[in-house]
This record gives sequence, structure tokens and C-alpha cells, in this order.
Amino acid sequence: MLVMALGNVRGQSALDRLRERYESTETKCTACGYVDENGNWTSETDGRKIVYHHVCPSCGASREFTYRLNLDR
Repeated sequence: MLVMALGNVRGQSALDRLRERYESTETKCTACGYVDENGNWTSETDGRKIVYHHVCPSCGASREFTYRLNLDR
């Protein structure tokens, strides 16, 4: 997978803003309850989907959100 960072006129893409949203709102681990104040979500794409991923620094639980990109236009 390739790491995606496409900028817009403000220097940040909608995909970057969505990752930042996860970093600020999805901070509590669903497995152990640990609150990760640093966030550290990653985003990757293969051109057809984008995956946001986080690993809990306390218990190692993994969470992902996947979005499929509609390229049939």
C-alpha cells in the first residue's frame, strides 16, 4: 500500500482532515478502555480504498476504518 497525502489549496486534503478527526475523537480503546491522548492514526491507500489504522499503545488492540473509493466516473 502507498501512503497518501494529496494537498489542496489550504495544504491539507479531506483525507488528512478525516485522519485528524479520528486522532481527536477516537482516542479510547474499545478493547481495554485506555485513552490515547496522542492518537497516532495512520492512513494508507492502494488507489481503490483508504484505510485508517490505530494500534492501542496499552494493549496492542488494532482498529481500522476502511473507505472504498468510487473510481468509476
